[in-house]
Amino acid sequence: MTRTSLRNGALALLGSFALGCIHIAPEPKSLQQSEAGLVARSLADLGLRSYLETGRGSPVTEWPLRRWDLDSLTLAALYTRSSLELSRAHVGVAEASIVTAAQSPNPSLALSPEFSANPGLGVSPWLAAVQFDWPVETAGKLQRRVERAEAATALARLGIPVEAWRIRLELRRAMADYVAARTREDALRVELEQQQHRDRLLAERVVAGATSQVDASLARVQRIQAEIDLADARRQRLDAVARIAAAVGVPETALAEVELDFPLDAGTDPLLGLDEVEARRNALHERWDVRQALAAYDESEATLRVELAKQYPDIHLGRGYQLDEGQNKYALALSFDVPILNHNEGPVAEAQASRREAGVRILETQERALTEIELALAHRRGAVEEGREMENLVREQRSRLVRAQAAYQLGAVGGLAVADAEIELSRATVARIDAQGRVQQALAELEAAIQGPSTAVDQAANLTPDHSAGDRP
Repeated sequence: MTRTSLRNGALALLGSFALGCIHIAPEPKSLQQSEAGLVARSLADLGLRSYLETGRGSPVTEWPLRRWDLDSLTLAALYTRSSLELSRAHVGVAEASIVTAAQSPNPSLALSPEFSANPGLGVSPWLAAVQFDWPVETAGKLQRRVERAEAATALARLGIPVEAWRIRLELRRAMADYVAARTREDALRVELEQQQHRDRLLAERVVAGATSQVDASLARVQRIQAEIDLADARRQRLDAVARIAAAVGVPETALAEVELDFPLDAGTDPLLGLDEVEARRNALHERWDVRQALAAYDESEATLRVELAKQYPDIHLGRGYQLDEGQNKYALALSFDVPILNHNEGPVAEAQASRREAGVRILETQERALTEIELALAHRRGAVEEGREMENLVREQRSRLVRAQAAYQLGAVGGLAVADAEIELSRATVARIDAQGRVQQALAELEAAIQGPSTAVDQAANLTPDHSAGDRP
């Protein structure tokens, strides 16, 4: 064996390694580019239109949409929000781990050439030794690793609907606050006009000596309070718009030219008639976070099986060749670790403890789900009852106004009595609006507690947005 042949063999071996390598182009990230993309997000993205059509199962005839309801905005949030994209990316990492787990360890090849400074006459000065080691895994370790990776992937996939439901709750609460604040603002503006009208009537009565300054001052205090309430309702509306934009994942300016469609009156919302027994059952069995806890237990079980398999040593099959002063020498080798100092007890104990913890976490998650559903049902009962009472109050005040107007037409009372009845009706209307808002908040809480029946959110588990299809930066 000559120096040239050794060099050529080494080069051939390195070349075969290089041909099997994967080459991936670098993808540098720029904070300026991501900032520009965030600022440029809008509800007119063409990729969002395609996502909506897939999620709805029907074509979108108008684009960009002028009116956005809760389900449409939910799909927009699932398309846009980076937190959901992060969950999807986590699934990709978990799926890649299956490929890693399915790989068997590579064999090793050792070359150890030697050169003799004083070889015998007619004997090559080169001595060459080649050692080949082929590891053989035992106890089904490869299959156990694959099972653990598959369990981790199933767990990662459940993170998508869990995050989607968190976004849905955030969005629905903001929408309920927005429509309540907007309706309350309109009602308070009417009440303020009525308060101003009563102030003018009282001022006339003060001049005529029919009313004291004290009564007029009290009326002015009520008008000032109405102005304060109106300003507060305006602030709540603006705050709710900002929260809606944050929930969807777009700048607030993206909502400036659209109409947000969300009914204040729950009307025939199916959550109003949801059976409590069915709600509890759904919370304990169908919630995504409960399924996620069960999947985490499966992963811990698979991890324990991997560590148990590691108790059994792997086998190394070896083949050797040596050119020793012109003599060809061959050798066979069989080696394995001798488990006399440990049997992998530590990792097995850790995996077993982790499995026990995961089992307790299932119970804890179900317990939390049951608590949330009980609170949501209680809030629904209270809010619905309050809504009925406020509806009766509005009905009574409306009847009182009708009687006051009739008496005024007959000359039995003055205009101030009619003004007072109008203001009282306006206040009752504001109270009803607040009650309706609390009903919507209770329904949002109930929907999140049972994680249903929104089909828009369920789409997130199987629908991956293609941002390259649109004009999203």
